[in-house]
Parts: sequence; structure tokens; C-alpha cells
Amino acid sequence: MDFRHPKPEECADVHVFVQTIVDEMYGGLWAEAPLLIGQEDWSRSWMALEADSLIGVVLTGDKWVEDLWISAGFRGRGVGSQLLATAEAEIRDREIRTAWLRVLSLNKNAIRFYEGRGWQTADEYRHERFPALVTEMRKRVGF
Repeated sequence: MDFRHPKPEECADVHVFVQTIVDEMYGGLWAEAPLLIGQEDWSRSWMALEADSLIGVVLTGDKWVEDLWISAGFRGRGVGSQLLATAEAEIRDREIRTAWLRVLSLNKNAIRFYEGRGWQTADEYRHERFPALVTEMRKRVGF
């Protein structure tokens, strides 16, 4: 498995990868797919690749793990753990002590995943765009 930042010409592929997973997971819950996702700067992301195929991506910003997406066939194989550790290190390298993330509260598997890696629920509130609850989580990553 290879972990690296995308090349400029790969950023559109990362966007399509994330869009596909978002649609698989949440399409049809509030609206039919495709669900609109933001135009993130994917050049800042980390990609996980196996045999040159994109299997996971993580993106951070300031103190936030903004996105973490893994292909369904690679969940439970350590890809997410490695990408999350990379994100935590990136946030720590910014000299930030506490990292934050948000996850839809209905995604119990993701919440268990994060809790298993030391993340704790800090708050729960309504999503700003969707009729769903969001769980905000935090983890101390710095000294």
C-alpha cells in the first residue's frame, strides 16, 4: 500500500472517488444521488493506493479531520487507521493539541471506528444542510 499526496492531475479523481462513496453511503436518505459535496482542495489530501488504485483518502484543515473515506472493499483492513494516524500527525505538526472531526450520528460504524482510536464525543447537533444529527468528536494529539 502506498500513501502520498495526489499529483495535480489526480485531484479530479479524488473528488470523483469521494463523491462515489458519499453517494453510496448517503444517497437516497435525503435526496437522490448525487449529493453535492464541496469543492475541496484535494491537493492537500493523503491518498491510500493499492496497485495504483485509489482506495482511501483523508483531508485535514487546521485542527479538523475534514474528510476520511475508504472504499467499501477495503474497510476493516487498516487503511482508515493508517490514514487517520496520518491526519492526526499532520494536525499535531501544526502544533495543535486537540484534533476535531464531525460524523453523521447515524453512521454508527464510523463512530465506533473513531472511538476505537481514542476519539471522544464532544457534542451532537443538527447538520446545517441535511435533516440529520452530527456527532462532533475530539482527540488530544499534541503535547
